[in-house]
Amino acid sequence: MIGSARLSHLGMVVPDLEAAMAEHRRLLGLSWPEIKVLEDVYRLPDGETRTVPLRVVFSREGPPYLELIEAVPGTPWTVPSGGGLHHVAYWSETLLEDVATFVEAGLDVELTRAGPEIAQGFSYHVFESGTRVELIDVAARPAIEAWTGTSPGT
Repeated sequence: MIGSARLSHLGMVVPDLEAAMAEHRRLLGLSWPEIKVLEDVYRLPDGETRTVPLRVVFSREGPPYLELIEAVPGTPWTVPSGGGLHHVAYWSETLLEDVATFVEAGLDVELTRAGPEIAQGFSYHVFESGTRVELIDVAARPAIEAWTGTSPGT
């Protein structure tokens, strides 16, 4: 069990980012900052490392906050069968320790940024129940708050 994790956001992968933003704005009243294009090198589930361009946006409303990610074929960022929730994200004050706890429990790192450590900034893990959990290094929080104008996970 990890003790330092606090809910950050709920993540959805969608086929069309602008359409999903408009739908959530129209039906739920959510507002959005600018879309970010993140081009990082990721370590994928098969061990391959490659640059993946992600188009991402966080809602200003929350908590919990809603993260929308535009689907990228051939990566874990694909639309779940039937649509819906892709992951539940938690802030971690001790990311490497928390990831090690998950790995010791049999939950391998599904995806993270490429680098020398077991996890770089964040990690995805799939629970036996099928729930995908993202652990995010709390050090990233100020940058996310500056981008969105919010305080995710508070």
